[in-house]
Amino acid sequence: MHFNSLEELETWLENDDTDTNDTYSSLSAQAKAYILQVKALRDGYILSACIDWDSNYIYSWNVAIVGDTVYSINAATDVISEGPSFYNDLPLHPLPLS
Repeated sequence: MHFNSLEELETWLENDDTDTNDTYSSLSAQAKAYILQVKALRDGYILSACIDWDSNYIYSWNVAIVGDTVYSINAATDVISEGPSFYNDLPLHPLPLS
């Protein structure tokens, strides 16, 4: 499911250790984004890992949807950036639970 609120996302990130666990400190930003995605899935949340690139860099981040707003998350720092909004809220559960 998507996060119910920005506060729920922030609390979940505070409780997650991807950004502070020494085991992950040597991993790439891309690896951390996928670790964060899997941890969110294990807790029942959608927090997609995204990868993009140009001729010089590979960029990675995670994406959360809260209501009608897209947020990007830096898995290495837990920094949340507000992105664009949809016209309407997306359903909390994208697929029926039954």
